[in-house]
Amino acid sequence: MNIEQFREHCLAVRGAVEAVSLQTSKMLTYKVMGKVFVYLEPEPEDGAVRAYMKCQPERSVELRERSDGINPDTFKTLMWNWITLESDVPDELIEELVRHSADEVIKKLPKKKQEEYRKEALIIIDIQNDYFEGGANPLVGSLEASLRAKALLEDFRARALPVVHIRHLSTRPGSTFFIPGTHGAEINENVAPVVGEKVIEKNFPNSFRDTDLLDYLHSEDITDIVICGMMTHMCVDATVRAAKDFGFSCTVIGDACATKDLEIGGRMVAAADVQMAFLAALSYFYATVKTSVMMPKVALE
Repeated sequence: MNIEQFREHCLAVRGAVEAVSLQTSKMLTYKVMGKVFVYLEPEPEDGAVRAYMKCQPERSVELRERSDGINPDTFKTLMWNWITLESDVPDELIEELVRHSADEVIKKLPKKKQEEYRKEALIIIDIQNDYFEGGANPLVGSLEASLRAKALLEDFRARALPVVHIRHLSTRPGSTFFIPGTHGAEINENVAPVVGEKVIEKNFPNSFRDTDLLDYLHSEDITDIVICGMMTHMCVDATVRAAKDFGFSCTVIGDACATKDLEIGGRMVAAADVQMAFLAALSYFYATVKTSVMMPKVALE
């Protein structure tokens, strides 16, 4: 990645401002809400342009081990890394780390400042008729999960916040559910979109793959995503992990998600255990996992 591309990515962060460092004119800074999230050394003596960015400590360890272009600072702290732009670090990773650094800085702001900056969107994944009783692939607890998703949806509508409906259409040979043109592939009435709400059709578990979801979220200046839907172990999991890698702060509403019994090696894994295992895995790094009752503005009928 060249320096101009990097500067564009820094300034693409919502509210970002570029300035010459007060400590040294040899360094540029990029600030959000008055706090620096990137230091850039545009004209180093050795010609290797570097950026200094904030990072979660456990991720710093992983990144430094896998790339020669990511290195600690003089004090060898885990909270900040020097990243050489034209190195073995992929451009996509550098772009994602810019957003990650900004997010880490924003997390440290006073609560009132965070509220001023952040903008939420609700993503409802694949709550479609085939996942309900009488459908081609019914899940355990799909009705109850859809009613909790409905309450979330009504809350976001009341606050005039963006809502994205994800609808899966199965186009691979041999598919048995979500067949295009069938009732089973339609979004369930409990969370049916209204005029003006974004609807995205996908063909893969990851809702970002081959769709305009990322572009839409960026166009709306979204920083935080609340996610619910089906199936927890498949499309919800894949989408949350991708969203985190793209730099979004994710909250999963666990009881507004549903899954099913699975089998491996001749052993049956109950849906409740599948649900718990996947939510537990996401809660370690990729998302904050909550229940609908933990969302203060959501009330079930």
